Amino acid sequence: MAYSVNTACLPSPREPECLPFLDEERKYGRRVPGSKLVSRGIREPWLSCKALYSHLALVVIYTSVLLVIFKTGNSRDVCEARWSPAREATKWEDRNLEAFLDKSIFAGEPSPEVDSAWSELMTGINIKILPQEMDQLGISSIAFRDGSGYVGSLSVYHELHCVKKIRQWFYYDHYYANLSQHDRFGERAHVEHCIEELRVSIACHGDTTVIPYDWLHDIDQERTLLGITFRDDEPLHRCVNWDKLHKWAQSRRVDIRDTSVFTPEDDQL
Repeated sequence: MAYSVNTACLPSPREPECLPFLDEERKYGRRVPGSKLVSRGIREPWLSCKALYSHLALVVIYTSVLLVIFKTGNSRDVCEARWSPAREATKWEDRNLEAFLDKSIFAGEPSPEVDSAWSELMTGINIKILPQEMDQLGISSIAFRDGSGYVGSLSVYHELHCVKKIRQWFYYDHYYANLSQHDRFGERAHVEHCIEELRVSIACHGDTTVIPYDWLHDIDQERTLLGITFRDDEPLHRCVNWDKLHKWAQSRRVDIRDTSVFTPEDDQL
């Protein structure tokens, strides 16, 4: 019996989240300059029209990070309906979602600090699921040879991996400068998969929190327009306490590079 392979997160030097103990060094450029759009009631400067499209792409990426980290639904009952072994580490709280580029360690052009933050964020992607937990889930996965459990991943980490992949594609010249045409095609397909994964996931979670609008004043073009804003009085979202969940996942982290610790494919037939 043949098994299909999910190539969305196969171990490779370009996927540090699939290699939890791998640390790479790269060369880095300078950070993105500030912006020139201001708004009444907004705590931080907004985006310059001269770089509108590229900045909007970054905003989408980093807002997705916050949504993936903090958000898995807007109702406590809905969020906790399906059992997960991580339920013991799931603490719900109401909070604002702040997606300000100059306040995020995950934002900006490639640098040692930014890449290190993303690597740390992914350290809990591959975890051990205990036998009794897998029985309760009613699904199957690759088992450890010693019978101690199965390898798995929380969906939130797959989504964060996708945000990271899109970010790396945004800085293509830095992360993929030496790719062959064949590998470039594969990476593009990977990115397109990730975009669809995030679209499906965000629609699935269906955050119905109402976000207010405000007047935005474009200094360069001397015009006023409407736009989504983030203010001190913005609505609270129902969020997972990420630190608690992340520590739980890290406590179960496994290194999937050493495949000898897993039951061979033929033994699972």
